[in-house]
Amino acid sequence: MITVIGVGSGMSPECDEIVKQASLLVGNDEQLSRYGAGAENTVSYASGLGTAMDTIASSSGQTVVLASGDPGFFGIVRALAERFGSEGLQVLPAASNVATLAGAAGVPWDDALVVSAHGRDPRRTINVLRSHRKVAVLTDPGFGPAEVAEALDGRERRLIVGERLGSEGERILYVALDEARAGSWADPNVVLSYDPARAVGPMGWVLGADRRMDRWGLPEERFEHRNGMITKREVRAVVLGRLAPGVGDLVWDLGCGSGSVGVECARFGADVVAVDRDQAAVSTTRDNATAFDVEMDVLHGEARTLVHDLRQPDAVFIGGAGEELELLVEDVIKRQPQRLVAALASIERVAPLLDQMRDRDLVADACMLQASRIEPLGDSASLRATNPVFVVSGVAKAGA
Repeated sequence: MITVIGVGSGMSPECDEIVKQASLLVGNDEQLSRYGAGAENTVSYASGLGTAMDTIASSSGQTVVLASGDPGFFGIVRALAERFGSEGLQVLPAASNVATLAGAAGVPWDDALVVSAHGRDPRRTINVLRSHRKVAVLTDPGFGPAEVAEALDGRERRLIVGERLGSEGERILYVALDEARAGSWADPNVVLSYDPARAVGPMGWVLGADRRMDRWGLPEERFEHRNGMITKREVRAVVLGRLAPGVGDLVWDLGCGSGSVGVECARFGADVVAVDRDQAAVSTTRDNATAFDVEMDVLHGEARTLVHDLRQPDAVFIGGAGEELELLVEDVIKRQPQRLVAALASIERVAPLLDQMRDRDLVADACMLQASRIEPLGDSASLRATNPVFVVSGVAKAGA
């Protein structure tokens, strides 16, 4: 039997007695110093998780593992269950660190997204922070409160930082983004980021933001647009399927026009950067983002100039590039997105673009989409054809 105890604000009498009877006690240095006086043997996480696991495996007595907060919530329970199976685990959790922070703020956290940057590339965490209004981050020494604040530049956010929760050095601090960037923070720590105007979100039914859409490929009438400068709904539905936007992704919408594709990607929970050379299109896209209550960056300028400095994309949609299409595609491919989709009005451009994608080791395909919309005609109906659009898409090969 391995007993895993979550250490919160203090140890309950029951847990304290279990610790005293342990033949092997595992924890961090502060936990072992605080609770390990009665244990026969101790092993610190500082020796490495692999070493700690091997020591547990060789122990024949009662093993107790100490962890911060709820050890089944992005914690040590997963590693223990993978190594030893779950049948022999007894878990006695404390309140999770996220619950502790949300409680300190006096806000509900059932509408928050919880992400772990611990031991992971923080890129997807940054995308979530920028696209969602309430996010709890389990940080890493290389991605702490200062980096969270830096990632949120330009967003209206308030931060709560919990340092060394459950230890004698525990601190919970409310900080502005500038303060977080300039501060020095003790590890381990947890950060709660939220929009103060949306501290209490709408009541949902599932933990985190509910991103189940009522539908997608929305009618053009739902968006502000001018002179027909919008990706038609039938085409947009297919494009969204090829882009596959989701939480943690960054999507570029280049030549955004009305921003309908970018807005729909943001509704699925993706972070979005939209670009257009036309200032009127930029304004329209911002208005549509506001109307659909999504946060996205909308930039005015030439896509070929801007893409070199944008954050790493997961998916890219090119809705307008003019004569520079091939050059823009080349610039985009160099940034190594997993998915690239272009909508073209001319069939003559399809074959060269397919060849270009395949020459760059993308799995490419194309289709022509032409829908006929049914409209009433007296007692009958008529078909009104939309203009054909050619959708060319490329996907990075497995492992690329």
